[in-house]
Amino acid sequence: MTTMLKAQYNERGPVPQAAIEAVPFDRPVLAQGQALVAVLAAPINPSDVLTLTGQYGLLPPLPAVGGSEGVGRVVELGPDTQGPAVGQTVLLPP
Repeated sequence: MTTMLKAQYNERGPVPQAAIEAVPFDRPVLAQGQALVAVLAAPINPSDVLTLTGQYGLLPPLPAVGGSEGVGRVVELGPDTQGPAVGQTVLLPP
């Protein structure tokens, strides 16, 4: 398996950049209907900062992965999955 990185936080705090870090994880095995997308660019929105500090209205359970939108490239499709072609650039909406 290929090791990848995700922007994960295990706690929230007053200094957002102190709460989040790049954490390695193994490339997942995809099931039918799933796609693996490599993130090419992702903005840091005010809502992302407020989520890290615990001040946003809707907070995901911890641990969580930071960010809520971006642009990526399809790396792999699960078995029998219809969707954008491998290599295609896609929008990652919230």
